[in-house]
Amino acid sequence: MTTEDSENDQLVSGSGGDNGSPMVRRKTAPLVDGVLVIAEGASDPVVRADLTEAAAVALHVAPYQVLVLPRGGGQ
Repeated sequence: MTTEDSENDQLVSGSGGDNGSPMVRRKTAPLVDGVLVIAEGASDPVVRADLTEAAAVALHVAPYQVLVLPRGGGQ
């Protein structure tokens, strides 16, 4: 398993630090280990592939981290 940390540092000036000195505000994105998608029509391989790709792109994860299952057990 590969984990990835995404950080965005931003220098902010103001009176938030000691004596009005600049401070660094850190914003860390959450880590996603996997994605579960349950959808009608996911029993169709083409639909399943499209949903896998869409979820992987939208959430910045590898396609192998996306599991697509049909709603209702594929019936």
